[in-house]
Amino acid sequence: MIADYIKSLNGLNVGDGQFVVDDNGNVSIANNNVSIGRQGVTVKDGNFLLEHGNSGVEYELSPRTNLVYDHSFEMLETEGNLFTSYDDFDIDFSNSDDEWMAWKGSGYPKMFRTLSLDGIRPSPFGLQSVEVHRNHYMYQKIWVETGQTYTFSMTVFPTKRTNGSFHPRVDVLSYNGDTRTSDSVIRVIQGKAFPNGTYQDTYRISGTFTVPAGVNAVQIQILAEDGTTWYGVDGVQVVEGNRPVIYRPESSFFMSMRGIPHYPQMNGGELKNISITTTNGWHSMTLYNGWVNYGSPYSLARWRMDAEGFIHVTGFIANGSTALFGSIPYAIDSKCEFILHAANGFARVQARPYNGTTELVLVNYDSGGNNGFMSLDGINYFGRDW
Repeated sequence: MIADYIKSLNGLNVGDGQFVVDDNGNVSIANNNVSIGRQGVTVKDGNFLLEHGNSGVEYELSPRTNLVYDHSFEMLETEGNLFTSYDDFDIDFSNSDDEWMAWKGSGYPKMFRTLSLDGIRPSPFGLQSVEVHRNHYMYQKIWVETGQTYTFSMTVFPTKRTNGSFHPRVDVLSYNGDTRTSDSVIRVIQGKAFPNGTYQDTYRISGTFTVPAGVNAVQIQILAEDGTTWYGVDGVQVVEGNRPVIYRPESSFFMSMRGIPHYPQMNGGELKNISITTTNGWHSMTLYNGWVNYGSPYSLARWRMDAEGFIHVTGFIANGSTALFGSIPYAIDSKCEFILHAANGFARVQARPYNGTTELVLVNYDSGGNNGFMSLDGINYFGRDW
């Protein structure tokens, strides 16, 4: 049959309803389970399947609940200074009491984020990603149901630490509550060896596992197959069923949990880590140049923003030099000065705008003041989120 001679397909019925064109040109497929018309495409009790372009992993368009807590690592904190050669940090796991519904690390896995020295360097999802190695890996325990099939998936990519090709691996370990079962390895999920490249070269790996009898929890361990290189991880997912689903990063949720300014920021190579939240909206303030918290019973150095946008600082600090002593991620419009109570006198402090933040600098002492202590109460200004 030559297509030039086909004037209309209206009325066509192939395979007793498998492919039908009605008198108006509307198409139905698979006994009317899929219909295509001028108003769009309708699928009855079905699903669309998509395929990842680089890795060929097939996943469903319909969403399902992701059982992984903090699945794009947005709530993790950094520890220590920036590794300038790799643009990453160690991870602070001290706020995670255990591995239940929270990430923990073995060895020294790393973390990098969009806010970095070389400008915008996006994570695949959100603003933070982690890097793992055979001996430096991430793990988390999640509750599961006996007999149920689940699918694990994650997005992987090369980083500045990647040396040659990288070979992802995920171990799924079985638990009964806090007790690891005797036959503990349910599944080892291995991705193929992916080539080194840029952080934009992302791949998705996946694997299914069925929970055996006597098991009500699993530990997901993300590591590398060999010990020669690192790779990046983001977008971790565990869902019910035998196929992964489209990944939802929930970026707005994590940003509202932390606020974009509460991610550590890089200014002139110096880490301004202001991400630790305490009670009642107060945030701890990193101290510089020898300044430390005075200690009990006095307040720690902290800041908060009120409902009207004003920044309030409190705390009792001591022993530092006449220099920068703190930083806040909301910028003051212009430089201003505060006279604060110090040991044996007073301290003159300036709040200065700097690259979208406010630097707090001790200028000098008045009336015999010294660094035996300095009270930060009295520093208040209207903050701008640049």
